[in-house]
Amino acid sequence: MTDKSDPSARRRFLGVALGATTELLVGWRPPAASALGANDRVRIGVVGTGGRARDLMKKLRELPGQEVVAVSDVYEPRMLEAAEIAGGRPVKMPDYRRMLDDKGVHAVLIGAPDHWHKAMTLEAIAAGKDVYVEKPVSHSIEEGVAMVAAVEASPQVVQTGTQQRSWDHWILGKQIVDSGKLGRVTFVNTYWYQLRSTQPLPDVDAARLDWKRWLGSARDQPFDAERFLRWRHFKDFGGGVLTDLLGPLVHGSGHAADRDGYRAQLPHEDVGMARCGDGHSRISEGLHGHAYRDLRQQHRRRRPRVPRRPGHAQDRPGASPRIQ
Repeated sequence: MTDKSDPSARRRFLGVALGATTELLVGWRPPAASALGANDRVRIGVVGTGGRARDLMKKLRELPGQEVVAVSDVYEPRMLEAAEIAGGRPVKMPDYRRMLDDKGVHAVLIGAPDHWHKAMTLEAIAAGKDVYVEKPVSHSIEEGVAMVAAVEASPQVVQTGTQQRSWDHWILGKQIVDSGKLGRVTFVNTYWYQLRSTQPLPDVDAARLDWKRWLGSARDQPFDAERFLRWRHFKDFGGGVLTDLLGPLVHGSGHAADRDGYRAQLPHEDVGMARCGDGHSRISEGLHGHAYRDLRQQHRRRRPRVPRRPGHAQDRPGASPRIQ
C-alpha cells in the first residue's frame, strides 16, 4: 500500500483518487496508475450523492487506478442511482459513519448539503481519510476556522472544489490580463442569474428519506420537499447562490489578478442588499453612498441590468429604495 507518511506519496495518492476533480480545479492531469504500484487501487467513498457528487463520480470512472467502493445517502433513490454510476458493487450505507469506520476506504468525496460539511470533514480526518469536500467549505466562518485548524493539525490531504478556476474561459481571461493588453484592470463585475423557483419540483418519495438524519445539526422542522430539493435557498442548510458560487467566481477573478494584485478595496458600508419579490434579494457593491469615484462614474454612464421576472424589484443597481 502507498506510504502515506511521505507527503509526496500522499499527494500522488489523492491525485489519482480524485484526479477527475483535480483536473477541473487546477488544470492538472493525475499521474498514471503505476504511480501507486501495479496492484494498488485507491478506494473511494462518496458521502451525499446529489447531482454534484454524481457528476464527479462520472468523471472518476474515466480514470485508472481507482474505484468507488461505498456510497452513502439518507435518500435511498439517490444512493441507488449513485451505486449504478459507480459500477462494480459498491457498499450502500445510509449512515456515512460506517464508511469512515471502514479501513478499506482510503478517501472520501463529500457532496452533502453545506450544513453537513464541517461534521463530515472533521470526522473523516479523525478517521484517517483524505477528503475532497465540495464548495463552500463550511456553512459559517466559525465552522471554516475550526476546519482549517483541524486540517493543519492533521497529516491528511483535504481539498475543496473551486473547479471554475481552471475552466477554459477563466484561463483565457488570466492570459489576457497577464499579457497587459487590457492595461490596468480596476474592476470585475459578475452576474449569475438563476431563477429556479419557477420550475416545478421533482417528486420526492418521503418514505425512502430519513428526514431527521438529513436535518443533522439544523433545527428540527417538518419535512418539506422544497427545503429538501432546494436546500441552498434556506439558511438552515445553505447560503444561496452567494455562498454556492461567489467563492469560485472571486477565486477565478482573483487568480487573474495574480500579475500585480488588487488595485483597490470597497469599504464594507459600500455593499448593499436590495430585497426583491418572492423572497429573493440582490447584492450590489460600490454603488451606494461612498463608492469610489471612478466606479460610480462608470456605472452612471452605463448602468448594468440583468434579466428579471415579474414581481422582482427593479433590478438596476441603486434603483431600489429597499437597501439595507
